[in-house]
Amino acid sequence: RESLGSDAGSAMISVLDDVVLTAGLDSIMRIWRLSDSAMVEEAAIGLGDGFLPECISFTHFGDSLLAAVGGSDRKLRLYLIQELFSVTFVGVLSGHKDWIRSLRFSDLTQEGNVLLATASNDRTAQIWRLRTGWKTDICVNDVLDKNTKTFKMPNGRNDEVLVA
Repeated sequence: RESLGSDAGSAMISVLDDVVLTAGLDSIMRIWRLSDSAMVEEAAIGLGDGFLPECISFTHFGDSLLAAVGGSDRKLRLYLIQELFSVTFVGVLSGHKDWIRSLRFSDLTQEGNVLLATASNDRTAQIWRLRTGWKTDICVNDVLDKNTKTFKMPNGRNDEVLVA
C-alpha cells in the first residue's frame, strides 16, 4: 500500500492502465506511473491559485492521454499528456454557472471523437465533443464542437451523468 498525493491531501483520483492522476487541495494535479510495484510521480502541474479541484478524469486520445479537471471556478481545464509524461495545457471550457462536481469521458467513437460529460451544482449537465487528430498548438475552440448541449438534471440531482 502506498500513499499518493500531497501534504495538503488528495481530493480526487483517476486510474487508467498503469497511470494514476490525483488532484489535491493544494491545487496541483499529479501524474503517477506504476513502475516495478512502486508508484513514481512523473509530473506535477499547478491548476491555479485559489482553484479547488472537485473532479478529475482522463482517457486515451489519439497517441496521447487527455485529462480534464473541474472544480470551484466553474471552468473545465484540459491537459494533453504525451510521451514521457510531457504535459501541455490545452485550454479551458466554460459554460457552467456553479462548481463542476462530476465529469466522465466516453470511449473513443468510430468517428474519432471523445465525449466529455460534466455535471454542476447549477443543476445542468453538459456534453462536450472533442476531436482527435489535432495538434497541441491549436486553440481549444478549434477542437470542440460548437453545438455543446446542456441538459437540466431531473429533480435537481446532478451527482451522476450517464453518456450513451
